[in-house]
Amino acid sequence: MPHADASLVPKSIQTKKEFWDHVYGQLEALLDGQRNWITNLANASAHIFSSLQGFPAHFGQDDKKAVNWCGFYIVDYLFPAPRGTEVITSSNDHKKLL
Repeated sequence: MPHADASLVPKSIQTKKEFWDHVYGQLEALLDGQRNWITNLANASAHIFSSLQGFPAHFGQDDKKAVNWCGFYIVDYLFPAPRGTEVITSSNDHKKLL
């Protein structure tokens, strides 16, 4: 399903609950059968961003409601370290990066 079609928000959707139910259903269809988590996160963030832009009643273009980014932060200490690199063993160690 192309993002352009998937991110269209029908005019019949008026509330945030209806919007998020719609986006959830579109994401289910978009990610169905896909196993690559990086690809899935990229597709999900692109779809959510485009959908938010297409629902100006609540996420419009004015400064108070405008959406300028949608994505995911990956916590690297939860993943195996590449060979030959330092291993972070505590969840508190990542705070050193900040």
